Amino acid sequence: MKYVLAFALAAAACDGSAPDQHDLTPPAVIEDLAVRANLQPPEPPMVAHGGPTLKAMQLWTLVWAGDEALGAEIDAFHAAMFASPYWTQSLAEYGVGAGTARGVYVIPGARPKTITQNEESAIVEGLFAAHEIPETDETVIDFVFGADVVSFEGQSLANACNSFSGYHFETSDPPHHPFLVELPCQDPSKRLSVFDNLTWTDSHEMAESATDPHPATDPGWQLGWKLALEVGDMCMVPGQLDVAGAGPDGGTRSYTVSRFYSAVAAAHGGLDPCVPAPAGPYFNMGMQPSDVQVAAQGHTTLNLVAFSTGAPQPMSWKAFTVATLTPDHGTAMPGDIIPITVDAPMFPGLEGSSFYFVVEITDPNDDTAAIQAWVGALDIE
Repeated sequence: MKYVLAFALAAAACDGSAPDQHDLTPPAVIEDLAVRANLQPPEPPMVAHGGPTLKAMQLWTLVWAGDEALGAEIDAFHAAMFASPYWTQSLAEYGVGAGTARGVYVIPGARPKTITQNEESAIVEGLFAAHEIPETDETVIDFVFGADVVSFEGQSLANACNSFSGYHFETSDPPHHPFLVELPCQDPSKRLSVFDNLTWTDSHEMAESATDPHPATDPGWQLGWKLALEVGDMCMVPGQLDVAGAGPDGGTRSYTVSRFYSAVAAAHGGLDPCVPAPAGPYFNMGMQPSDVQVAAQGHTTLNLVAFSTGAPQPMSWKAFTVATLTPDHGTAMPGDIIPITVDAPMFPGLEGSSFYFVVEITDPNDDTAAIQAWVGALDIE
């Protein structure tokens, strides 16, 4: 699932008054960059739980009558994704190969303004039962909703979009066919258009369905934490896919896309674990530990560790989760270790729950724009 916690809570995360954690004066002597690279805390492991991966996804775009143009745009995006090294190289370590965009299936009648996951599951099962779409082990259905959906799972679209902008799951009945859902959400930070947010979400769910098509009944690749994150959930800052000749004038078209966690890159040390990685050195703020336990209505501590594989430079950071963090933002230099106090939220009934813990490095000229992010977990015991 592509959560939007990092951006939905960004404004609240900046309200504190914690001082900067470094005086920003560059050190007189710069240590060897290899030493600084080794300051990177270990990345959490992606674990193969034994379930299948989709080696050649057959992806159908599903829309309702009236959304044919949107469906065609998304199907073209799927084709561009599958044909690119962005897809085949980034996911090869998980056994995923090139897929096929199978086209658009249009459901007759008006698009529903309210819908639930069970209803989506029934639609998928009905399409296969009626032989409307070929039923294979690699077939995935992608629900793409237009802008006038007003309710999802009993809540308003706005409330749904504050928590997630899409997800992947599987049908209720065997053989539990995988399907994707993309909601027409506006990125809460207002940095992305609805369509850009749609392709970002879509690429995220495509990759997670390919690497974990049966998350409930036969899990594939998931994080080895209580919070069952997947290959897209660790990489919350979007990337860009440029497709030559796909623009309206025959030029290059740029799509906003997800990046994916690479255990190979993480094991290398000093490389951005989210691929494909942008050009330039990798820098970030890591958590020690990455999976934090705190008693209900209690508190604990952790360290943030700043690191860089390039020339040392100050980094503006902010951190947030459901708990209260002190401090929750500041500025650091590579090598700085910043102690954080975590006070559990005073809400009843959270025992046994797990939540995101996000650290963002922000653009020095725009603190609403994350340019790097580290994702951890907070477990309420």
